[in-house]
Amino acid sequence: MPVCIQRIGGMGVVTRLRLLIDDDGELYECRNCGEKFDSDCTECSTCDSMEIAHYEF
Repeated sequence: MPVCIQRIGGMGVVTRLRLLIDDDGELYECRNCGEKFDSDCTECSTCDSMEIAHYEF
């Protein structure tokens, strides 16, 4: 889902992240390539990195 940067320019980081996910909850993201996941994983399926960030809202 593309997000227009101009529309969210004055919002904080958490508000921006909430726009990228369907609901309040959790977000898993590869720190290497930025791939996003719905659930916890140990390795990125795109770049094979094991650096997965976990954000809770």
